[in-house]
Amino acid sequence: MKHLIELDRDRQIAIVRYKGEVRVDHAPDIIRSIVRNSDWTPRYSRIIDYSSGLLGEMDFTELNRIKSELVALIAQYYKGHPHYTAHLCHDPTKAPIVDYWVSAASGTGRYPAGQARFNTEAEAIHWIEKMRAAE
Repeated sequence: MKHLIELDRDRQIAIVRYKGEVRVDHAPDIIRSIVRNSDWTPRYSRIIDYSSGLLGEMDFTELNRIKSELVALIAQYYKGHPHYTAHLCHDPTKAPIVDYWVSAASGTGRYPAGQARFNTEAEAIHWIEKMRAAE
């Protein structure tokens, strides 16, 4: 698993930067790594940066299995606290792939509530802050 996790303690945002292959089965371990950090609280939201990642093939069976695991992990650790996931991809050739897989995982063909994709980190941070302000 090649990624870097940065915690912005002031904003309470975990930023995950993929540096190698992006695999759906990495997601639960990434969540576990974030919540193990001593500074983590259920207030932390996430920015997932796919810009330097290698987007490969995924299959729907694996996607649905991992989705179920993620839902359980998030329920366990966030315990109903509002949280947001900003998907970041400034590479215009990769952005449609990110959109496709995230919307496919939702089962609705669009991004689920509390998630969106952005082209810049500043846009992603602004959106998270705006969502929090509206709570």
